[in-house]
Amino acid sequence: MKIHVGNLHVQASEDGLRMLFERHGQVERIALPADEQGYAVVDMPDPEEAQSAIDALQGQPYEGRPLDVNPARPGQAKATRRPEFSRGEPEEQPPDDNPRGQRGGGRRGQRSHRGEV
Repeated sequence: MKIHVGNLHVQASEDGLRMLFERHGQVERIALPADEQGYAVVDMPDPEEAQSAIDALQGQPYEGRPLDVNPARPGQAKATRRPEFSRGEPEEQPPDDNPRGQRGGGRRGQRSHRGEV
């Protein structure tokens, strides 16, 4: 079961979180994104142990901040990779309504707001 852990201090470490969660059961993996601070995703294979950890750690202080511990929703469980950096097929773009392929741009041949050309 994947667990979303929020309200983490910016200096929270994977090792510290592992020690905290292993008190409640086996921890398979911890994702602590370096580019997005303040949360982690902890993966515990046994759902009962995971629920025990959630119940015990929700609201408990960790490094001076109360933890926000909840079962991860499907979008949160994939927090380790941002969509714009994902690999694979590019998403299909909607058709371009402008036949020239241009997207605006400037004031060619028009007077500017200062009265200059």
